[in-house]
Amino acid sequence: MSTFEPGGYQPIGTTMYEKRGIAPAIPVWKPDACTQCNYCAIVCPHAVIRPFLLDKGEQKAAPEGFEARRAKGGSEVAGYHYTIQVSAV
Repeated sequence: MSTFEPGGYQPIGTTMYEKRGIAPAIPVWKPDACTQCNYCAIVCPHAVIRPFLLDKGEQKAAPEGFEARRAKGGSEVAGYHYTIQVSAV
């Protein structure tokens, strides 16, 4: 049996039970432990984890404290750096 009224009537105040925009934890990238598999970006329910490949010019133009590691892989990523950025929702 449903707790809602028949006919599509919605009682006032039911949105107070919704948890929109609230994540239980904020992801933090740990570059030294990262294997660059990109699974974190695939399974992120909010789609805020984004992997990037940077060329030498982008790496040099990065702000102070920007973290990136040499990209792992074959010759197709040679000369690139890998980073993960977490966007705010």
